[in-house]
Amino acid sequence: MSLNSEHREYWIENSNQSMFDNSSSMDEILEKYNLQSKSHELLAQPSLDLQLVMSSNFPTLSKEVAEKTRLLRRFRGEDLQGMSIEELQALEKSLGLGLDRVIAKRNEKIAKQTSELQEKIMQLSKENDLLRQEVEDISKFFGYLSLTLGLACNVV
Repeated sequence: MSLNSEHREYWIENSNQSMFDNSSSMDEILEKYNLQSKSHELLAQPSLDLQLVMSSNFPTLSKEVAEKTRLLRRFRGEDLQGMSIEELQALEKSLGLGLDRVIAKRNEKIAKQTSELQEKIMQLSKENDLLRQEVEDISKFFGYLSLTLGLACNVV
């Protein structure tokens, strides 16, 4: 499809006009970009309320983390030198209870897997019996067929 001269001039005028119109929208785009980047900078800084909450909770949370870290090290068998006999016995009891739960969970999973495997054995055994029966039926059929063909050959 070719453009005649009238359409070509209109197209050129419109594209030049839209090019200049786009320049004003480019200014708008740049302005929006600048506003957005300023708002992101403000959002990146925590608010004063958040800073106050964080600073008031920080010592408490820091102590809690230190205590949990110390307990974890003791559960791992580390950092035991400063503990009294009673503390060691309490730790041993706690570890024993935890170990009992771990063993119970392991045994539960083993029992479940054993049960699932027994079900699978039963299913495969049934399938095996069905296949054995099919083989017997086919053998009987071929035996009968060969007997019948043998008799037919003897008669002829």
